[in-house]
Amino acid sequence: MQAQDIMTRNVISANVDVTVEEIAALMMENHISGVPILDEDGAVTGLICEGDLMRRVEGSGSAPKSWWLSLFSWSESTARDFIKMRSHRAKDIMTRNVHVVAPETPVADIARLLEEKRIKRVPVVENDRVVGIVSRAT
Repeated sequence: MQAQDIMTRNVISANVDVTVEEIAALMMENHISGVPILDEDGAVTGLICEGDLMRRVEGSGSAPKSWWLSLFSWSESTARDFIKMRSHRAKDIMTRNVHVVAPETPVADIARLLEEKRIKRVPVVENDRVVGIVSRAT
């Protein structure tokens, strides 16, 4: 079995200049926990996951540690706290040096990569374009 057999297709991604606010909204609206970040040519240049958002909020001193959990209820005060961060862009908080795999990568190799690198998802790339994503949940 290969990546192409189990990957999620139609990957939701974002550009490096999208705001953190837009990233969080995108993740919530689509019930996803990570978004590949693409450069101006459409190549993967980073990845933002819920952990990146939590670290950004916790480091800002503007919200309590459980802020991310309350984001899912999207109260007015939570929205206000989050809007304070709206000037930050994807490129400011994304994880760089993203591990990627090819569609033909064996699932066993992907599982090993996820475990060894302690990551939860890996984009599947073909010809410098994201064609899918494999996550631990997959």
